[in-house]
Amino acid sequence: MKPRTNSRNSNWKQFCQQLGEGDGVDPRLAARQSSGSRRREDDRKTQQFCQQVAHVLEAVLTGEARDADLQDLNVASVVPAPHAGRLLVTVQSWAEDALSRWSVIDEKLRRAAPWLRSELAASISRRRIPELVFQFVGPNAATDSGRDGVPTYGDSGEEVGDA
Repeated sequence: MKPRTNSRNSNWKQFCQQLGEGDGVDPRLAARQSSGSRRREDDRKTQQFCQQVAHVLEAVLTGEARDADLQDLNVASVVPAPHAGRLLVTVQSWAEDALSRWSVIDEKLRRAAPWLRSELAASISRRRIPELVFQFVGPNAATDSGRDGVPTYGDSGEEVGDA
């Protein structure tokens, strides 16, 4: 009986000798790097998280704060600064004298930051609650950035420059 030759074996050897575009690259890593959907999904989840934090802070400040200055504050926005481990919370007050009293209001926010973080921890299921950095914007915010020369403060009370 004549030995049987497999034509597939010879074709296979020809293809192995040629270099291809993805040779030497782990296909799992290549799929992760080429897909931009992971980054978009992370961005979407970060935005959802910031919106959730804004809703909780708005409810806590208006409903549970004992200080009248904190009760008058509205949460204008919450954005990652620079990532979701640190959030820039922009607050605004519609009181006429709020801009002249911004240093007093900022001091009260700095003192209330640990309490606000504990309220966030009770409301949001997350492994680590982010640091909160506050920025105060008066009722007539003139600039697009919303900074108006007002410093921002972190949880520990230190002044933070551009977050």
